[in-house]
Amino acid sequence: MRYNTTINNVKAKEWKLDIKLAYLFAWMYELPSWADKTTIEGKDFYFASKNKAVEELPLLTDKRDTMYRYYKQLESFNLIEIKKIENKDYIRLTYKAKEWNEYKSETSDKNPNNIGNKSELSSDKNPTNNNTIYNNNTSNNKKDVAKATTYRDKPISKLDIEPILKNIGRDST
Repeated sequence: MRYNTTINNVKAKEWKLDIKLAYLFAWMYELPSWADKTTIEGKDFYFASKNKAVEELPLLTDKRDTMYRYYKQLESFNLIEIKKIENKDYIRLTYKAKEWNEYKSETSDKNPNNIGNKSELSSDKNPTNNNTIYNNNTSNNKKDVAKATTYRDKPISKLDIEPILKNIGRDST
């Protein structure tokens, strides 16, 4: 029995699948990861016994003939192709079905939105912790501060360094 089932709600709604068909299709989508594979006419099919589906998906149905009807419904939605070989059901996911786990963001590198075009107010120019000394050295010892060329994003001169050195340790927030 399956312990977890992941249903793509967006695709299920787009394809007009009810919860039963979405549940079954989620199981079928995973067939390539565990089911026996056979190649028929150059296409990969996976053994998907209706008995196994009934056993694995007890919330769906306990009847083989009901499961058969669900299989046929998924086939009518052009999500699977069913082949019967020696009285066994083999399933192939269609090209459409392979979109089940695809994620297409409405915003991407190909279709960007405005996020990322401008820095936020609390960016490097206006940091939230503006007590940082930028000299590529993360220590706050007085010798390193004396070598720094900027403090709080402002240039410092040798004359400005004494008040800064006095405030080290008092400035932490």
